[in-house]
Amino acid sequence: MSEFITIQVGQCGNQIGGALWPRILNEYGVSLTANNTKTSNSSSLEQSFSSFFHVPNSKQEHSFRTLQDLASWKVKARAICIDMEDSVVARYRTGTLKGLFDEKCLVTNYPGSGNNWAEGFCEHGPQYQEKILNCLRHSVERCDSLHGFLMLFSTGGGTGSGLGTYVLNCLSDFYPKTERFVSCAYSTGTEDVITSPYNNALATHQLLENATCVFPVENRCLLEIALRKSRNNCMPTHERAKEFNTTDSMNSSVVEMLLHLTRCWFNPEISREIADEHRRSCPAIRSRKLA
Repeated sequence: MSEFITIQVGQCGNQIGGALWPRILNEYGVSLTANNTKTSNSSSLEQSFSSFFHVPNSKQEHSFRTLQDLASWKVKARAICIDMEDSVVARYRTGTLKGLFDEKCLVTNYPGSGNNWAEGFCEHGPQYQEKILNCLRHSVERCDSLHGFLMLFSTGGGTGSGLGTYVLNCLSDFYPKTERFVSCAYSTGTEDVITSPYNNALATHQLLENATCVFPVENRCLLEIALRKSRNNCMPTHERAKEFNTTDSMNSSVVEMLLHLTRCWFNPEISREIADEHRRSCPAIRSRKLA
């Protein structure tokens, strides 16, 4: 069975990852609590378990039912978590998924990239390149038939857009024959971060150059979906987003997309206001973003 390595970069990428892994575990019938009343998985699904998790060779046939089972057999997620601040990644060390992630594959720093693409790409990228490459080697060596990498990050901040695309560049250089899939969240342009449009444009250029396939989502669309789920028909605003605390719902929407990529009517997840943007050529998009 072929394997995928998930690379989560920045606050957004790791928050999406925090919503993704419980869903993956649920797909395989692994409960987050000590009690699991689900029936055993089919043999074909159990055989694919190693696609997202490293299982010691002698335990390949074992049926995992709870997180405690995974911890007992030292099963680890095929994931690398990178952030230039520690707040989100720290939850993986102490939260519900504690023990699921390999400490060797957690890369953090303080105090972040200041919402600056150049800080992430030109400063933190070279500074942490060797450490990140070591994480990649460690993860790749645990794969028997690596199929690809799945990257999760946003393009509006500094760490996700800058360091995220720097890591993507490294994947293109060091693993050119391996698929590089990216699920990235685009900002709407109405946020308080003044550098966001520039970060979007610079990150998009790197995506066009180095990604095999990109699954983009846009924050306004995710917010609309979250508010519809809350059964509220008002126009989405930042104030209303805070009122309904829609971050978890937005992350879940991205996870739903990733889990149903073969169902074309789920995609693309964009709002009507930016639909025309996708009919433009790539140079035209870059020119408009930088205008």
